[in-house]
Amino acid sequence: MKGCVKGHMAKISDMAGDDGAFRRAVGQRLRLTREALRLGQAEFAARAGMAANTYNQFEHGVRLISPPKAAVLCDVYSLTLDWLYRGDPGNLPYKLAAAIKALDDVSRT
Repeated sequence: MKGCVKGHMAKISDMAGDDGAFRRAVGQRLRLTREALRLGQAEFAARAGMAANTYNQFEHGVRLISPPKAAVLCDVYSLTLDWLYRGDPGNLPYKLAAAIKALDDVSRT
């Protein structure tokens, strides 16, 4: 899967049977994105008009971020729904995608 961060590309239908795994995968991508942008949870959430405790639940996979809230994050941080929900970084800004990949590589070692 060319251009994808290892282990993050998935079909939504593949995860439909275990939404806990899907929520955690989306949460991990949120965390990687936030860390790549060098922001704390509270600041990342506030810039998108979200309560910090609500965002924390998304990032920890307790709740799945809704498409409207995800769209706000996309607008604020130049993300894509393909990245958040499917793990496809192909249309992310290059520097952000590279920073996410670097963080992901470090977390896997």
